[in-house]
Amino acid sequence: MRKLACCALVASCSGAVFAADAPPGTESVSVLKPVTYGIEAPAPDWIRQDCHLEPQVLEDLHQALADRGLGGAIVDAPGEGLALKVTIERVIGKHGGGWSGPKTLTLGIALLRSGNVIRTTSETIATKSLNPLAGTCGDLERASSKASDLVVNWLLPGRRTGVGAIALSAPASAASSPRE
Repeated sequence: MRKLACCALVASCSGAVFAADAPPGTESVSVLKPVTYGIEAPAPDWIRQDCHLEPQVLEDLHQALADRGLGGAIVDAPGEGLALKVTIERVIGKHGGGWSGPKTLTLGIALLRSGNVIRTTSETIATKSLNPLAGTCGDLERASSKASDLVVNWLLPGRRTGVGAIALSAPASAASSPRE
C-alpha cells in the first residue's frame, strides 16, 4: 500500500513539473489558418498533393503550443493578442523511405501582435527514417512535429540560449506602470 501511495505521489508531482514549462503569466499564442506554401516555395507537386503538409503543420503547431500551456487556438484572423503566421518555405524530398535520402522542411514564422509583425524566424528540419520502407510523407510529418517544437522553444524566453526568444508576458496594466 505504501508503494502504491509513493507511486501516485511521484506520478502527480512529475505531471506538475512537465506541465509547468510555460512561465507564469505567459500570454496565449494562437495560430493563423491556413498555413500556406510561399509564393515561390520549392516543393515537388507530388508532395503538395500527397502529403497534405499545410493541415499537418497547423495541427502540429496547435498541439505543441497547447502542450506547453501557450494556448494554440487556431484562428482565421489575428486578434488583439499574439498569433503565429506560418508559411512553408521549402520542402525537399524524393519518393521512398530512408533509402532515398533525407527529407527537409523549412517553415517561415511571423509572430504578430494585433496583426503587426513583431518578430520572425525560419526553422529547418531534415529528417531521415531508419526504415527504408517508410514513406516520404511520414518523414515530413516527423519534420513538421520537430519544427513545431523548435518554434515553441523560440517563443519561450531562456530556451535556445535566449537567441530569438521573446518574452510572452501579458501586457502590463495601467495600474502597474511606473510613476512619473
